[in-house]
Amino acid sequence: MSEVKLTRFERTSLINQFRIMKALNISDDYGNKEIFDKNIKILHNGFEYYYDEVILDAGGSVSVEVTKEVIDILDAYDFCAAVYTEGSIKLDQDLVNELTEFGFDLNDSDHISYYSIANWLLNDNRFTNLGELMHKDMNGIDINDHGFSRNINEKLNVANRYKDFIRGSDSSFKDATVDDIRYILTGVNKITE
Repeated sequence: MSEVKLTRFERTSLINQFRIMKALNISDDYGNKEIFDKNIKILHNGFEYYYDEVILDAGGSVSVEVTKEVIDILDAYDFCAAVYTEGSIKLDQDLVNELTEFGFDLNDSDHISYYSIANWLLNDNRFTNLGELMHKDMNGIDINDHGFSRNINEKLNVANRYKDFIRGSDSSFKDATVDDIRYILTGVNKITE
């Protein structure tokens, strides 16, 4: 049984929206002519039990704090991706693996809001270097890390090291060294043999 309650005004407004979408012959992830017809009948007849089929689950909201954290995290990884894809240095496989661990676990309730905003930002081409890596499907990069990468605090540490690096540097990604990227991604200053 649906917990959704709609006033007569809301039902009428939704019916009109579905009629408009039907008339425009819209067919997308949100429905098509048949679904719009079904939704109109449910709403017109006031079948409350089926309202949850009509009303999309828009989910919760993503806080400003989470959004800022995701932007900081993606900034750091986007910088490192730029060095990897456009820079003149080569990253060893361990650093490439570190670079691919920017995602969030869609199955973890604590990560869902992080995943949602990261997915939107990347698909809206806000972080082009990471986007290029994702579209090339290099090294299995995916926004949904399925719980196999760092936790959020570790990713925030990457973001903080990146901010420290940027504050202390007048250079661009083209001037970054392997040691700079290693420090940003892992916190290790240099690998000693």
